[in-house]
Amino acid sequence: MGSNRERLPRRLNDSPFQNIMQQMDHFFQESMKNFDSLFQLNSFHVDMFEDDTNVVIEADLQGYKREQIQIKPYGNHLKIAVENSSVLEEQNENTSYIHQQQTFQRMERLIALPFQISEIDTRASFKEGLLTITIPKDKTNSGFIDIDG
Repeated sequence: MGSNRERLPRRLNDSPFQNIMQQMDHFFQESMKNFDSLFQLNSFHVDMFEDDTNVVIEADLQGYKREQIQIKPYGNHLKIAVENSSVLEEQNENTSYIHQQQTFQRMERLIALPFQISEIDTRASFKEGLLTITIPKDKTNSGFIDIDG
């Protein structure tokens, strides 16, 4: 019985369909090589903490430049977005073949806060890959409701 198992893979390799299967496998591997990068759900790390007067949001954006970052308030939500695009060009001098590949990536985080965000009073800084956003708390709404007695 052991000798039949040893011969089985060799028989499959000798099959006339083996070459077709290998070509199909190669075709799909090459076609799908970069397919998973289309669906990468990358994000960036965000920390949020508060004191008596401010909510502070820190986003780790190592490798990005200030120009690639967008911050936009939407009522009581804050959207942080980063964009990255690159062009890779390879040229073969012998055959005059040029291969050009362009990529674009956008990541966003939407952060909910328990109060409206003031565009005028909110401050942001970006140093050494760390985006720090300081949002003053809404003083008119403490978040608590007084109970009549």
